[in-house]
Amino acid sequence: MLELPNGDNVDPMMLVTELDGWKVGDTFLAGTELERFRILAIDDGAPGVLAGHADAIWIVAPRRS
Repeated sequence: MLELPNGDNVDPMMLVTELDGWKVGDTFLAGTELERFRILAIDDGAPGVLAGHADAIWIVAPRRS
């Protein structure tokens, strides 16, 4: 699941990837416009994660270049 630092949802709300080893500072492309995001934090103990809805919540910020 993807979330902005202020708690707002990101478009897209979820990222599905087969790659392992994502870490803070990594960047990725997502959404219909292929916007670039940077991972600011990874929370793998959040309620949605613990309920089995996602592997982790990534706190992300749009990266402009």
